[in-house]
Amino acid sequence: MLAFDGETLNEAIAQVSQQTGWRFELEDSALGEMRVGGATFTPIRKRSSSFTPPASVSKRSA
Repeated sequence: MLAFDGETLNEAIAQVSQQTGWRFELEDSALGEMRVGGATFTPIRKRSSSFTPPASVSKRSA
């Protein structure tokens, strides 16, 4: 489970990357300072070729 309660988006991305091996790059670096909250109870799987990032986040190849 991953849970966030006021961490910056950069901190949340770092945790997701550590769990999944995915790498993210924000188009606007100011977004990384936004505070986020939430949790996922679904196991996050390692890299999948079918992953499509949201429009505001781009996935870089490792």
